Amino acid sequence: MNSETLDKTDSHSMRADASATEVRDAMKHFYKDDWGSGISVTKGFFDVQGTELESVEDEAFDHVLYEISLTALIDGVTTADIRVIPQGTNAIFETELPEAV
Repeated sequence: MNSETLDKTDSHSMRADASATEVRDAMKHFYKDDWGSGISVTKGFFDVQGTELESVEDEAFDHVLYEISLTALIDGVTTADIRVIPQGTNAIFETELPEAV
């Protein structure tokens, strides 16, 4: 949701286990069209203690974190946290806006 206009923009479809590149490609139009910025996305795997894992093939992981970084400074509020809640073959995305950026 655009914090200034309150208009909603859907991302493109992506797999539940999407790579960082797939997430970037599914969301980049929002940042480019609404904010004039490109994005970079990283994907990390974490254990139950919150420690980032070197390899997911060798260790059981608890959760995945996608970090979205803007490539240009924007004038406005950005998203502080996005949570994905699986619902069968779909998912619900919850977002939180920061108090101050």
